[in-house]
Amino acid sequence: SQGPVFHYEIGKYAAQCGIEHFITIGSLTQESHKAYLSNRPGGDARHFDDMDSLNTELVQNLCKFDDRNLYILVKGSRFMRMERVAQALVKGVNPCS
Repeated sequence: SQGPVFHYEIGKYAAQCGIEHFITIGSLTQESHKAYLSNRPGGDARHFDDMDSLNTELVQNLCKFDDRNLYILVKGSRFMRMERVAQALVKGVNPCS
């Protein structure tokens, strides 16, 4: 399978594009995580093994970012059900207020 190679390339590309914060979930994306850090030393990359941990961390830390320049890309296979991340973000809970 070329899955690990493709995931590595995604992490490398994100680093080269200047993505400041890179968050991954699942076993295959460990390659993305490693590639991002290899290509952006000192970059902010976090890897999670489960969706609940990712969502909790993301929502709790959202107010640390300058929302005028904040873009969040949620990408994953249908199997990973990444819509749960988007739902956690728009649920209406504002941890910053």
